[in-house]
Amino acid sequence: MFLAIGLLFLSYSLFTVASTNLVGIQHLCQNVGTDDVICSNVPQMLLGWQALGQTGALWMLLATLLTGVMTFNGGFATASRFIYAAAREATLPPFFARLSYARVVPWVAVVALAATSAVIAVVVALTQSFNALILVGAVLEALIYAVAGLCVLVLRSRQSDIQRSFLIPLGPVIPVATIVIFSLLGVIAAVTLTPVRIGGAEILLPVPLAITAAIFLLSYLYVQYYVPRLKAAEEARRAARTPRRPQRRAAEETEPTAPMPEQE
Repeated sequence: MFLAIGLLFLSYSLFTVASTNLVGIQHLCQNVGTDDVICSNVPQMLLGWQALGQTGALWMLLATLLTGVMTFNGGFATASRFIYAAAREATLPPFFARLSYARVVPWVAVVALAATSAVIAVVVALTQSFNALILVGAVLEALIYAVAGLCVLVLRSRQSDIQRSFLIPLGPVIPVATIVIFSLLGVIAAVTLTPVRIGGAEILLPVPLAITAAIFLLSYLYVQYYVPRLKAAEEARRAARTPRRPQRRAAEETEPTAPMPEQE
């Protein structure tokens, strides 16, 4: 795990150094105001073009397509199973737990994710708000890592006597550093200004912060008011189910058993 993290750190560092040296900051990011900067959405394409010309740009395009497909498929498979598990635990509507028994796939969750992704793609394409989508994803991912560090500290405090097979070195230093660094990155991504066209004029607004706040508000309302109803409905369904196996045992005990034939 630490080796993989080190390799990722090395590769990202080399990419950053190569981009700043070969392409230049002035080409990667441009000033649009006194304090506002807009950076390129495709720095890897600029790096490939600067390094190898059209061949490098084509290689970067192919690598971007392949990594994008792999990332999307991995996230799609994980998210659909997460939705299925949440529906099994009565935190999402029960129809999300339906399976295709021919292939053992949660088909309702997959179809719902596909439809949602298509709608988001159309909205992003029409509004040209690619930066806002990327920044919202960065905010949510940074918060996930920050919460993971917080969970480490909480679990160490609540379950201090449990024998662990693996311990993070340096005690609480790494979890605290994770919380601080990723919280800072999330805040920076959230307050980044993105251009929004209103009435023919382009205005810079903190769109990622507004979208993230709306997501958190809807999640809070859902958990507070809708999840208890799902839990109650699931408990009612479980209580209404008649256990079959005990009834069969009771019927077998009441039925007279036929005498065993005598052996000669």
